[in-house]
Amino acid sequence: PPLYATIFVLGICLNAGAGWIFFRVPADSGLVVYLKNMVVADLLMLSSYPFRVASHLGFGDWYLSVIICRYTAVLYYFSMYVGILFIGFISLERYVKVVHHTPTPNTTSSCRSRFSTGARLQLMQSATFARVLALVTWGLLLLCCLPNTVLTSRAATE
Repeated sequence: PPLYATIFVLGICLNAGAGWIFFRVPADSGLVVYLKNMVVADLLMLSSYPFRVASHLGFGDWYLSVIICRYTAVLYYFSMYVGILFIGFISLERYVKVVHHTPTPNTTSSCRSRFSTGARLQLMQSATFARVLALVTWGLLLLCCLPNTVLTSRAATE
C-alpha cells in the first residue's frame, strides 16, 4: 500500500503537470497527439490505485473486492495496454522523424521513393492520422477489455 500511495501521489502531480503543458499546446503534429493520449491513459491507470490501496488496507467489505475485480482491474490493464501502444507509436514517430525525414521541397524524388515504406511511415507524423490512430487504438482495446467486465458481472456473493 505505501508504494501504491506514493505512485498515486507522484503520478497525479507529474501527469497533471504534463497534461497542463500538453493540453495548452495545439495538436498540430502526431507527437503531440500521442503524448496527450499518454497523459490520459496514465491518469486513467492512476485512478485505479486508491481502490487497490483501500483493498490492501482492509477497508470496505467483500463488495470492494468485487468492484476491483469487475472495474478497476479492467481499467488498470486497459490503460496500461493503451499506454504501451502509445509509447510504441511515439517511438515509431520519432524513428520516422530521425531516419526517414522528409526531403526539402526543392529536391526531386522518384516515384519509387514516394511510395516507399518510409514515405508511408511518415503518416505517423500527421496530426490527422494520429487522431484516427488514437481513436482506433482506444476503440479496439476497449472492445478487447469489455468482455472482462461483462463476464465478471455475475451476481457476487461473499
